[in-house]
Amino acid sequence: MDTVSETFLRTHPTVVLTGSHGASGDLSHDYVLGMPRAFLASGARSVLACMWDAVDEPSSALVAKFYATLRASPETSQAEALRAAMLAVRKARSWEPPLFWAGYTLLGVSNGI
Repeated sequence: MDTVSETFLRTHPTVVLTGSHGASGDLSHDYVLGMPRAFLASGARSVLACMWDAVDEPSSALVAKFYATLRASPETSQAEALRAAMLAVRKARSWEPPLFWAGYTLLGVSNGI
């Protein structure tokens, strides 16, 4: 029987963890144990997370561009949308250093929203 969280994650399949170190965890013999794995095991298709301390303003811009790209072009994969978002943030303001955009990773299935 489905739990409430599994049902919610199936209807909202992409989880975004923009907080600091959201993609980190402990290594096991088959995977990294952490927040992304917990969401994937609970029914999320994908998790977008940052591997280090996320800076608020560029993180917000990156996630906004990620979703704007997916809404504007539904056939675009999440991986392609993440790349477009990273490039956009890299070109914006003084956010060229990788600290502001390179820490994001996409785990799981990369199709659509």
